[in-house]
Amino acid sequence: MEETPDIVTFTAAPTNFTNGASTDYTITLNSPIPLLSTDKLIFTFPTEITPTGSSCTSLTTGVTVACTGTTTMTAVFTITSGTEYAENTDLQFTIAAVTNPASTKETSEFTSVTLKDTADG
Repeated sequence: MEETPDIVTFTAAPTNFTNGASTDYTITLNSPIPLLSTDKLIFTFPTEITPTGSSCTSLTTGVTVACTGTTTMTAVFTITSGTEYAENTDLQFTIAAVTNPASTKETSEFTSVTLKDTADG
């Protein structure tokens, strides 16, 4: 990645909406420029949501993802089909073992959502 793009779409959705439940979250990312191997997505969970691990699984054919961190997570992508993942195309992955908020009150937003190359630190 030669530039830090504005992200077209970043969404996070639990597979189970029960308060306090441990569930997987599906992350959907859409970038206005192609993604290359070793590009990474960094984001911080809302304080009301508790990730208990950093196990990620790609739901997108031709892309693998490896995650590190918990409250602030880094997802590093590897393109396994071709040399890049097309711009303006949804890429999805799941994060396992995330605890939903304890109440039905609205949560704060995911913050510090940044897409960049791993060489950028």
